[in-house]
Amino acid sequence: MTLSSGSRIALCGAAVLALAACDPAGDDATRGTGPGDEAGPTSNAAAMAGNVSIPTPPDARADDSPASYILAAGRSDLYEIEASELAVDRSDSPAVRAFAHKMIADHTMTSQRLKEAIGQAGLNQVPPSALDTARKGMLTDLTNAQDDQFDAAYLSQQIAAHEDALALHSSYAEAGDQPALRAFAAETAPKIREHLKMVRDLRTK
Repeated sequence: MTLSSGSRIALCGAAVLALAACDPAGDDATRGTGPGDEAGPTSNAAAMAGNVSIPTPPDARADDSPASYILAAGRSDLYEIEASELAVDRSDSPAVRAFAHKMIADHTMTSQRLKEAIGQAGLNQVPPSALDTARKGMLTDLTNAQDDQFDAAYLSQQIAAHEDALALHSSYAEAGDQPALRAFAAETAPKIREHLKMVRDLRTK
């Protein structure tokens, strides 16, 4: 998916998370086509110092092909579901848990809609069944977060992930070359925008 070269995921404060190194063996939606994984890591020490800009994973900006879009959209949903399952288990905040439940439900639905759109497009492809290195690292950071820092880490990750997903779906809705996937992207972008507003509001409470 083509985004500007300056696109960044902003992760804030003590919840800022480091990207891991490239994972050539990652689970691509089509083996051998391989839109790349991530750029080099950002140190945790630097991340803890304050606001840090981290490059958007290349699978979210590589090109406008259906394969790249399916890969990035599928990974986005997988991350949202798995991160939010952690939040349901670990958060002490009813509001955060309610948000996490909604993320699980909504991203399970968009995962199903993505599969339907792939079928409508007549593509011989399935969404990825495993996360890339960067998102695995984000989940590891959530798992290892101290109890009193978990909510901040989860919400910061959610803001970053939804900013990335909004750019992904908005860009494909505008410039994608597969009509069924473009329609899916157009219907998904407003939902992601709503999620982003929700999580930003939640973090300010």
